[in-house]
Amino acid sequence: MKNFFCILLLSTLLGCSGAMVEQRLDVPNSVWLKEVPMIFTMQVEDTSTPVDLVVTLRHGTLIAFKSLNLRLNYTTPSGKTDKKYFTFDIRNADGSLKGEAAGDICDTEMTIISGLQLTEKGKYIFSVVHEMEDNALPLVMDMTLAMKKQKK
Repeated sequence: MKNFFCILLLSTLLGCSGAMVEQRLDVPNSVWLKEVPMIFTMQVEDTSTPVDLVVTLRHGTLIAFKSLNLRLNYTTPSGKTDKKYFTFDIRNADGSLKGEAAGDICDTEMTIISGLQLTEKGKYIFSVVHEMEDNALPLVMDMTLAMKKQKK
């Protein structure tokens, strides 16, 4: 899969902050198209500790959706693949935003896999695609994927 539109903005090891690896991708023109996956490449050196896989979505406060149906595909360094479907909640039951808003921008965070035990050192590839009825999701600005040491 090639990702010509998502621009890698940040890829850094953060260790002491709880994030072992974190990467943020920009969504061109703040419109996430179904055919444009968010592809994250992460180098893993420490396989001794389970991790939480956390997604942070930056979106406009006027986004029309209460939640997004997403699919995570991932490939291990040895080529093994797996996928997970999840619902990313943007709003609470009362319609208020779940995330932290500043002006007309909101950051919403969600742990999508808790306690993932990575068994291989090397390059992991994670791809997130939306599975919404609409092809284009406006007001989606960027997405961050982070591997954090599992919360105990």
